[in-house]
Amino acid sequence: MAHAQTITQLTDARTGVSAPASLSANGLTAVFTSASDPLGTNADHSFELYKLNVATNAPTQLTSDRAAPSSECPGVGTEFLACD
Repeated sequence: MAHAQTITQLTDARTGVSAPASLSANGLTAVFTSASDPLGTNADHSFELYKLNVATNAPTQLTSDRAAPSSECPGVGTEFLACD
């Protein structure tokens, strides 16, 4: 027997790129990276990490990178590569 699935839109970004979200095992928290500005705190549109409370649809920005990624630091996303 097939189980029903629900698809919920997490963001409504008019600009920028968002990566697919990862959902916690209990389904209460989603984590995603985005170069959009969903909270008005990412004016430079750098990739940032966000978590979303699924029950309340309340996002929280977890990182604040003021510099855009360079070719010397190509890792962008949840792998969190450190570049000096």
